[in-house]
Amino acid sequence: MKKFLLIFVFCILFSCPVFANAPSLSVGLSGQRKIPAAQLSYSWQSDGVAIDSDSPHPLQLSDYAPYTLAVETPGAQVQLEFGTAPLLYHVHRWNAELADTENLSASWYELNEHVEVENNVFSFADDGNNYIYTVFAEWEQGRSIYAFRITTPDPIRVSVNGRQIIFVDQNPIIIDGRTFVPVRGVFENLGFSVEWQAATSSVLLSRGNFFISLQIGEPNFIANSVSHPLDVPAQIINGRTMLPLRAVLESAGYSIAWDAATRTVLISEE
Repeated sequence: MKKFLLIFVFCILFSCPVFANAPSLSVGLSGQRKIPAAQLSYSWQSDGVAIDSDSPHPLQLSDYAPYTLAVETPGAQVQLEFGTAPLLYHVHRWNAELADTENLSASWYELNEHVEVENNVFSFADDGNNYIYTVFAEWEQGRSIYAFRITTPDPIRVSVNGRQIIFVDQNPIIIDGRTFVPVRGVFENLGFSVEWQAATSSVLLSRGNFFISLQIGEPNFIANSVSHPLDVPAQIINGRTMLPLRAVLESAGYSIAWDAATRTVLISEE
């Protein structure tokens, strides 16, 4: 194991070429977004011939860009998919933002943490840090080391008529390309009454003579007796009812814009 770890540290400092016959590893989120993992090191037997990755060139942390998975949802399930199932493997992570870029090997020894994996799946804890994950895998033919990076984007902000909404315990998140917001945090700021109906797992929004009804998990919602489709249904996340913002507010006559530079949803009354 010590020899294997030393090979990894060497390949953090010096990237190694991809050997096409070595098993691949991809990393995904619940079968949605998926990236390849960087293959850092190989010690392999192919038709009885030993093959090692031994053509190093300088490696920078920025080289992980093609192998970065952006996770929007706290507690997201991250899945490892091997091209060929290994006999055994283990996963470590280290906070690259704390690394000494002049001495990456020392940083790895100091910062690495073991990651618990079950059935090729682990939960990503959103603690605000960006980590590099390393996978040490072994087959009958040999060993390979992989690496990938998981990042968390800056929080999504919501502004109503130029005034930013403060979220206490659950920030807006993006699910399947749709921005979801805590129902009370946004709609009470817009003057809506919010009522949770536990018997049907529904939320009722009302303001004056305008009524909106959404049921958790349903692909449609009702706005003043008119049914509207939802690409992604309302959900409960961390004990908070989360609604797809654009579809619901546009049904109520609001204008929605997205400021990509600041990751801000801009809401205004038309």
